[in-house]
Amino acid sequence: MYVVVLVQERYVAAFLIALWVMLFSTVRLPRESGSPPVAIGVTLALALALGTPMLLSAAQDAFTGVLHHQRHTEWEMAEQLRRMGIQPGDRVGRIGGLHRVEWARLLHVQVIAEIAREQAGDFWSSSPEVQAQVVESFRKVGAAAIVAEQIPPAEVFAPPSSGWQRIGNTEFYVYLTPRAASTAGTQPDRALTATSLGRPAEL
Repeated sequence: MYVVVLVQERYVAAFLIALWVMLFSTVRLPRESGSPPVAIGVTLALALALGTPMLLSAAQDAFTGVLHHQRHTEWEMAEQLRRMGIQPGDRVGRIGGLHRVEWARLLHVQVIAEIAREQAGDFWSSSPEVQAQVVESFRKVGAAAIVAEQIPPAEVFAPPSSGWQRIGNTEFYVYLTPRAASTAGTQPDRALTATSLGRPAEL
């Protein structure tokens, strides 16, 4: 069903497992003295055929990561937001962007309100007064910061107005509410570690 629409590993992985389990279950070897070596040979051949592509793919990913120093945008965002004063347990808002919120999970913050990507253009193309009202609405519901993703050039996008800061070298911007802005820089400079991975952000 997916072959004629869209093929991605996360869509077909379960079906590939079911396919191989079905194929393995149909193998029947005669109960003879020569069957154990045959079974061992078949098992090794299958393990080699299935394992070699996986090993090559893993080696290629590792080599590419070491050679090109791949960026981790979500990690970079979480680290930059932490440096700006956003702390675990804070509440934040979103404007635009896709459904990925790894940065929120890394930082242990809760996304409590958002403007969907489809309506983000309306926000950026509105007047400064309207934008200020929307920002105030985020603040009233308890958002310590508002994270916005830059809309691609093909869509409507206005450069962030006063108060918006770019998050590192990413395509994301953040607006710190007065509470967050007043506490920025007062927290100890504690880098994010692997233990920062916790429960998913509550959307």
